[in-house]
Amino acid sequence: MCDNDFHLPALPSDVPHPETLWTFGVVKAALSAGMDQTWAKFAHIAEDGSLFLDLEGNWWRLARFDCARFLLIGSNFRNTVDLRDIPLNLFADAPAALPWEWIADIESVGGSDSRSSPFSFAYWWDGARWARSNYPDSVDADGVEDAIRGYCCSEQAAADLDELLRWMCADLPAVADGHLRELLATALERRVEQSHLAPFADLSFDIAAVSETLRAGGILANSAVAVAPMPAGTSVPAHRLRVPRIDDRQWWQLVETAMHAATDLGRPTPPDSDELRALLDSLRGTADEHGGSITFITCMGGATTYDLRTADGTQVIPEQRVLTEAELPYGTAGHTGLHNAEGIPIAPDPTDLAHELRAVESHRRRGTWFLLRIRVTPTAIDIERVYDHFPEWTTGYLRCAVGLDVFISEMRRRSNEWRPGWTWLLDKKLRDNPPVDAFTRPAWAR
Repeated sequence: MCDNDFHLPALPSDVPHPETLWTFGVVKAALSAGMDQTWAKFAHIAEDGSLFLDLEGNWWRLARFDCARFLLIGSNFRNTVDLRDIPLNLFADAPAALPWEWIADIESVGGSDSRSSPFSFAYWWDGARWARSNYPDSVDADGVEDAIRGYCCSEQAAADLDELLRWMCADLPAVADGHLRELLATALERRVEQSHLAPFADLSFDIAAVSETLRAGGILANSAVAVAPMPAGTSVPAHRLRVPRIDDRQWWQLVETAMHAATDLGRPTPPDSDELRALLDSLRGTADEHGGSITFITCMGGATTYDLRTADGTQVIPEQRVLTEAELPYGTAGHTGLHNAEGIPIAPDPTDLAHELRAVESHRRRGTWFLLRIRVTPTAIDIERVYDHFPEWTTGYLRCAVGLDVFISEMRRRSNEWRPGWTWLLDKKLRDNPPVDAFTRPAWAR
């Protein structure tokens, strides 16, 4: 039986021997070629000699270099943390012998530029063991466990191939489990004969195409890998010695990480105002209609988002209310200019009122809040204004409503003593000289 356990993130010792990966991958490529060239695009031995497996948009390649060495690279971004969102150099601890020109070619084919790598994992085999670069604590998985799980042992490979055959052709008769297992067992021993392929000929496979792929992969009896191993590199390219230039998404991830770990600087509570009273009156009215308790959260500064829920978590969607004649022409508490689709003046909803509250509570030196939470109960009202961090009660949707440009403009307006410690992350030079993480300030930013 297979040992399916992978650490998260995977450790080099979790990855099976490269010849095991190669064998089961070549068998899959051979059977794909035997179906037709459409399927061969997703599993094949490339002209450069590397083995390529596509997994519904996520992929991996296994390349031989310098005789007995291997490089396993791939893209599997099904992780909780997308490795493209954090500054990570997958080749920081790589040996000089890696085929660097080939790696650059694959990056180019993958649609990458200097800002981001198309890889989520990179492991190298030195002839005796696998290794990879160290990961920061924010990496919970690199995707290799999902990518190669079907190639770790005969049982998994047989199950994966059986599923592939049934998926490629719904009306294809079932291949006896024994035939697949026999093929995989003989493939591991590099002694596949034409007799082992006979059952697949009965299923309309192109046996010539199957044989050719197995021969190219050195799996047929008395055959050798068709393409010679790539030459070893001689030195690590200079740009591989640092984290590459990051894009705006990775930049935002750094800022968000720092803000989630931060707290607000202590500020005096803004004074009461007509705008605050109008918002509270509106929320009290909504609470009275929904059992007496509600929680209102809004995020402002970019695209405004809000969340309004009752005590049991039910979301409330405020309805438009047409202003009464007594409320015209100035609207509730003096708020004007809001109309429905028919052009009839309507009362502002909580978000409209929060916008006006934010404007009057903005301070020339201390800045402006961007998150507001108000909890209304039958006996109390709790108001929380957030200026400098992401509290634990925010959701991903609310966090992302504020863009980097908004924070940059906001911090420029504030005086120095009211800028949080993570403000250095907003320097645009960071994209070309990224830090190792959101909490390690590089010398240039001090």
